[in-house]
Amino acid sequence: MDYQDERTAYGRLMYSLEMGWVRFLSGHIWLWYVLNLTWGLPGTIIGACIALFVRVFLCRGKPVRYRMVREFDFGDNWGGLEGVFFIFVSKGMGDEWAEHTREHELGHSFQNALLGPFNLFLTFIPSMLRYWAQRLFPKRFGKPYDLIWFEGSATDGGHYYAGR
Repeated sequence: MDYQDERTAYGRLMYSLEMGWVRFLSGHIWLWYVLNLTWGLPGTIIGACIALFVRVFLCRGKPVRYRMVREFDFGDNWGGLEGVFFIFVSKGMGDEWAEHTREHELGHSFQNALLGPFNLFLTFIPSMLRYWAQRLFPKRFGKPYDLIWFEGSATDGGHYYAGR
């Protein structure tokens, strides 16, 4: 669903900027790697630390390749998390839901390539807070998940890259 008309002027600008960025990077995926390993290194390091923790303490199996990232499946009924080169997805939620979540989390990695060290404060932390606020207090924070620009551009960017 297109929420662009319902977003603030800042939200519309950021969404448009990020979608243009995804379109460009989709044709130059080598640049996605370069940016996430330089400008986006803080997010990449955080993602690698989370992946190490998950691999050592929470997972029995090895991560599987999903496009240009590694995917860890564990736990039930919690959603997903992006760690740039690693994505973490709740298992047992159904194939369609899992694919949507994989693409959404992959979309967040494009945000890291664009925003670099600012990604932590502009999308990563706000995204986690928004997810848990909606989960714990659905009546108060019950607006559509993709209404806010950083979630909408992650979903639409991931779908664009995956060809949906």
